[in-house]
Amino acid sequence: MLKKNALPVATAGRGWIDRISSANNSIANWAQELKAELFAIEGSGGLYHVRFRGELIIQRSRDPEFDLARELLARGFGGEVKIIDALTGKHRSTVNITKAAGLTVKEGAHGPYFAKQTLSDRAPTAETPSPDVGVAGPP
Repeated sequence: MLKKNALPVATAGRGWIDRISSANNSIANWAQELKAELFAIEGSGGLYHVRFRGELIIQRSRDPEFDLARELLARGFGGEVKIIDALTGKHRSTVNITKAAGLTVKEGAHGPYFAKQTLSDRAPTAETPSPDVGVAGPP
């Protein structure tokens, strides 16, 4: 007979605890699957917005997958993110965040290609103003 509030003792060892722990880890990994929604801006000539976890984190980008990867890496995310078309709900691509964060698309003689991103490829931000910011005009 069990005492009040006593837990039964498993006679088969810790196997059942390991199975529960393993199942919880699988659920946690599934719950952390990263997805982002891609919105094409009509009439913009190829610009996109990207929404991640309800927040619009990329706006008016010609290179949304790589811009998204850089933003997610800066926010501490790693692994892969699935890009979903916001209108159709279909899977468009899967991006490795760490690898894609260092790439950009460049135009070559034979069309666009992936290349390593350099400092000159980055768009000016508040932290890195464009060269003409702060330049005084003629007196």
